[in-house]
Amino acid sequence: MSAQPRPRTALVHLVRAANGEAPFDAFMTSYERLDAGHEHELVLLLKGFGAPDLLQAIRRRAAAHAPSEIRVGDEGLDIEAYLKAAGCLPHEQVCLLNSFSEPLVDGWLGALAEPLADHRTGATAATGSWGSILGFGLWQAGLGGSYDCVFGDRRQTRDIWHAANGLGRPSDHSYRVRNAIDVLRTLRVGSLFPAVHLRTNALCIRRQTLQGLAISAARTRRANYGLESGRDSITRRLQARDLGTLVVGRSGVPLEPSRWPEAAVFWQDEQQDLLVGDNQTRLYDAATPAQRAALRGYAWGLHARPSARSDG
Repeated sequence: MSAQPRPRTALVHLVRAANGEAPFDAFMTSYERLDAGHEHELVLLLKGFGAPDLLQAIRRRAAAHAPSEIRVGDEGLDIEAYLKAAGCLPHEQVCLLNSFSEPLVDGWLGALAEPLADHRTGATAATGSWGSILGFGLWQAGLGGSYDCVFGDRRQTRDIWHAANGLGRPSDHSYRVRNAIDVLRTLRVGSLFPAVHLRTNALCIRRQTLQGLAISAARTRRANYGLESGRDSITRRLQARDLGTLVVGRSGVPLEPSRWPEAAVFWQDEQQDLLVGDNQTRLYDAATPAQRAALRGYAWGLHARPSARSDG
């Protein structure tokens, strides 16, 4: 009997040992409950595994799906692990899921993968944003920019932002110093609002396209910011090659960057059109009305739309 042909798509799920078993179990529960709507091979990208007991628990949980495995060390950030996986896999395209991903609806993978049949499309993702780390830092420093038209009182916005992200309220002096340092470090790699970018979770891309972007290792969070939303981001590299960068929601209609604010998928409305959730979309779900307003304003500027909840 001849071997079955390998699926064109590898579903690469990053499993980081430092996160323990719970996020993987949550992913598997969603993965098994829903029909992905697209033929694929499940690949576990095992990052930083040294403890055999945890590794065996992960393997037992996924055993029914006979996944392939790729093991990498815990150095570097997610994108470096994804690049290593792309170099090991034979599939035509990959869908990259971070450790906290949870598919939400039937057909989620099909919706992301099918637009790649058009070779004018470089990548699709379940979420995208216009948010700018550099622009927000400059505004917090009182240096103006697009966020001047979005937010009011700087201190109040800063405190709401920190609370939304689970951070304590900083003193004025310590925040000014830290923000100034962050702005200076980000100037080299950052992009001003709108910093149009696909988020790298639930990102679907042809494997050769990803490898052809000549991405260097991202060993720091600042370098990772640059690759996701900076002036030399994955999105900008694709656009420089005249390749489309599309966000896809539950409607299945791929949206160009100018239309991303129309999609209620990331920090907009109730995120009711979202295909794949993660820790950042759940942060918005759990936020207070004031925190939601701050997150929406950061992501979409004046294109932010109030959710069903009052802004408080």
